[in-house]
Amino acid sequence: MVVENDSKIMLDRGLDQKMFTFDYVADDQATQEEVFSRIAKPIADSCLEGYNGTIFAYGQTGSGKTFTI
Repeated sequence: MVVENDSKIMLDRGLDQKMFTFDYVADDQATQEEVFSRIAKPIADSCLEGYNGTIFAYGQTGSGKTFTI
């Protein structure tokens, strides 16, 4: 794994390399309000203006992803 910068990571498995970009990573100290205001609110506001939006939340089962988003 190589972290390119604050928004890209490359997973390297021999000949199979995958580059992923992301907007935000929340640590275990992040509050639900912080995550919502930083990620979900701007996307919801854009959707209300006619744009498409997707939120992909990944994390441990029971960690509050659905409740927060």
